[in-house]
Amino acid sequence: MAASTATATEHIHDEVRELIRRRGIDPVTDHRSTRLLIDEVISHYEERVPVSALPPLLDRAGAVRHVFDTLAGFGPLQRYLGTPPSRRSGSTNPAGCSSPGTAAPSSPPSC
Repeated sequence: MAASTATATEHIHDEVRELIRRRGIDPVTDHRSTRLLIDEVISHYEERVPVSALPPLLDRAGAVRHVFDTLAGFGPLQRYLGTPPSRRSGSTNPAGCSSPGTAAPSSPPSC
């Protein structure tokens, strides 16, 4: 991504993604560490903006939401789902089996 065309949110997203990889954080299961890292990166980014050619961050809350949803949720769809992925009940696992206790009484037993 060219530095001159990237938005502040894109810069922050790229930096958070790289730090998650380096630090071995799983953003899907470790929401606390992910949110702390996003806040850390944004604070550092805001310190650098006045003395660099980086674009200013105009919507901090929106950037936090976008970066977190992209890395720990379902990206742009997350805002329509209402609850964070870790709080969703009755979901199916990757194999397609119902979570324990979520199968309807008339359905076959879960895997």
